Amino acid sequence: MDLKKIQIKIQPRTPWVDVFIDELSSYGCDSFEETESGFNAYIPSNDLNNDLLKHLRSLVKRNDLNFEFGCEEIHSKNWNEIWESSFEPIIVGNWCSILAPFHNSVNNTKYTIVIKPKMSFGTGHHETTYMMVETMKTIDLKGKKVLDMGTGTGILAILAGKIGADYVEAIDISGDAIKTCAENASLNNIDLKIKLGGKEQIKNKKYDV
Repeated sequence: MDLKKIQIKIQPRTPWVDVFIDELSSYGCDSFEETESGFNAYIPSNDLNNDLLKHLRSLVKRNDLNFEFGCEEIHSKNWNEIWESSFEPIIVGNWCSILAPFHNSVNNTKYTIVIKPKMSFGTGHHETTYMMVETMKTIDLKGKKVLDMGTGTGILAILAGKIGADYVEAIDISGDAIKTCAENASLNNIDLKIKLGGKEQIKNKKYDV
């Protein structure tokens, strides 16, 4: 399957990167990667539609931010391999390293998480995931029951297990995310309760964190 790579430049980046990633997901874009100038969005070439293009052009005309976009064809035999091989390690101070299996595992952080890089949220490059990893240094999870709602690749759930949570439940509405989360939990020897779904999965349940 061939993809269209939509290269987007935004100034200011905050909060617009998160806002527009959310918007473009509703137009059929299913994979994203952040860049220094904005982010790249990916959509199957056959799904690139006039509604999405019209929306992008309307953003260019906005006066409250600078927005530019361009499209590039990515052939199926190359795109995922290229993206995965370009995955850079994430080092959160001396607290946590997030690495791919092919990275050198030598580091000076207290915890190391190994993930298979996928075109999905939660690789650690996304600012929200990075800040949550950083924040978890200050949270006592020992013996706690933890919920990771919208787990993505499972980084936060895995870290919760590594720092002593007694029980960790990881939930996502994406079947691909659930599969990836399970693979990554196994890579890190962390036992997670992984569920596919949304808020119906937590009805009448209580968690410490």
